[in-house]
Amino acid sequence: LAAHWDKLMVAIRATTWTAGAGWNIVDDNGNPWHKNFDAAKSWNCPPFPTKASLEGYYKKGFSFLFNFTYNNYKDWKLINGETHSATNFMAFDANAKYNFCELYDFNKLFGFGEKKIFDIYGTGGFGYTYRHTNRVNGVATLNLGFGLNAWVYKNWGIQLESMSKFGLVSPFFKTPANYLQYTFGVVYKFKLPPPSPSKRYRFSVPQKIN
Repeated sequence: LAAHWDKLMVAIRATTWTAGAGWNIVDDNGNPWHKNFDAAKSWNCPPFPTKASLEGYYKKGFSFLFNFTYNNYKDWKLINGETHSATNFMAFDANAKYNFCELYDFNKLFGFGEKKIFDIYGTGGFGYTYRHTNRVNGVATLNLGFGLNAWVYKNWGIQLESMSKFGLVSPFFKTPANYLQYTFGVVYKFKLPPPSPSKRYRFSVPQKIN
C-alpha cells in the first residue's frame, strides 16, 4: 500500500495543475438555438464568484478537469418558456479537455511567435445538475463545449468558456433539462514542490510554467 501511495504522490507532483475561480451564466429559457444572448430575460448570473475548477494536465494536449458551479434563478427570468419563482442551481462536472494549439500553434498566427499566450480548447464529459423548476429537478448531463485561456502574467490567465449541457433523459435533444452555460474567470497554473528532506509536504511559490 505504501508503494502505491508513493507512486500516486510522485504522479501528483509531476502533474501541471490549473486552478480557477470565476462566474457562470446559465441560459435555461428552453430555446437553445434562439435568443442565446437575451441577457435581460434569460441569463442568470449572481454578482459574486460562482465557479471553482481544478485541472490536471495529462499529455499531448489532453487534460482532465473538475468544475463546481452555483447559480440562482430570479423571479422574473424566463425558465423553459415561462417565468419562474426564484430557485437555486448547482452543477458538478468531470470533463476531458484538448488544447487545439497542440495541432496548430495559433500564437504564431496571431503574431506572438514562440510565446504561449493563448490556449484554444474543446472540452466534453459528464456532470450532474440540480435546480428545482416546474419541469426539471436533478439530472445527469452530457457536456460539450469550447473555450479560451489567455495567459496574461506569469502563471496567471483569463478563461472564457461556453458549454452546452444535454440532460440524459428522454427525449434527449428536446428535454427541458438541456441548457447553456457560459463561464469566465481567472486561472492559475502551478506544480507542487518536491518533498522536503523531512518528507513534510510544504507549499512554495512555483516558477513560471510554459
